[in-house]
Amino acid sequence: MSQPEHYFSPFLEMSDPESKRIVATGDQEVPYLEVPQYLRFLGTINNDESVQALTPRMLDRAAIISFDEIEPDYDLSLNTAPNLGVLDITPISGNQFIEAFSAKSLELPQDIDRTLKVIIDTLRYDKAEFGTPVNVSFRKVKAIRAYHNVTSSMYIDSRLTALDYAVIQHIIPLLNGYGKNFGQRLEQLKNVIPDEMELSHKILRKIIDTGEQNMFTYGFNL
Repeated sequence: MSQPEHYFSPFLEMSDPESKRIVATGDQEVPYLEVPQYLRFLGTINNDESVQALTPRMLDRAAIISFDEIEPDYDLSLNTAPNLGVLDITPISGNQFIEAFSAKSLELPQDIDRTLKVIIDTLRYDKAEFGTPVNVSFRKVKAIRAYHNVTSSMYIDSRLTALDYAVIQHIIPLLNGYGKNFGQRLEQLKNVIPDEMELSHKILRKIIDTGEQNMFTYGFNL
């Protein structure tokens, strides 16, 4: 598989708010395409040794949602499709849809903000005994804050559920490194993540265990 940047670079630039969201088409009659603000891009890739790992540039601009833990329900029976003609459906515009899921603030509750800071500081801590530091960019921090702002009210299981999902989508995929010392950094990370963040603990444990079995090569895609 070619790196996504090879053919997706113009779209990656749109992840920055200051982007003009204009793509060169190569068509002389319509040389440029203006991509509307409400348009979003989703993509799927295999996550194994048969494909190239996503680069830091791509990871910094995308939320990674893993479907590894989803098991098919073979007993599922398909119901008859609803008659859309009798449903009370009010269409909304693309801009209205985006507005409904846009963060109104980037502020976090103090305990959530403190937990996020400890996670980021643990990864950034620049000491040789913990291997290569992992930088969590301001772009990532902003995305995590926005995600929490929008979704925290939807989760009732735990106060940390929204942060748990944000971490596995935005931080866990950044954990790629080598050597026993980097493994120690991941152990430190596991120790500072609250037990209530069960998804982060589960995936991090898998990364650590797999790395120890592969000559201390750690990575989200292994």
